[in-house]
Amino acid sequence: MISAISNLLGKVIDKAFPDKTEANRLKAQADSKLISMDLEELKAATQVITAEAKGESWLQRN
Repeated sequence: MISAISNLLGKVIDKAFPDKTEANRLKAQADSKLISMDLEELKAATQVITAEAKGESWLQRN
């Protein structure tokens, strides 16, 4: 999913910024932000799974 968004965003940046150096800088920033957002989502999912595994109810652990 990240690669699809990154590719689409890269095409938009390439059209909006004819200067390749500037376009590459912006694409790198966008990729970094996308990766950071994905990492935060994975951390949140990990916290939920950990909390469920530590739960008292058998429903939480399954």
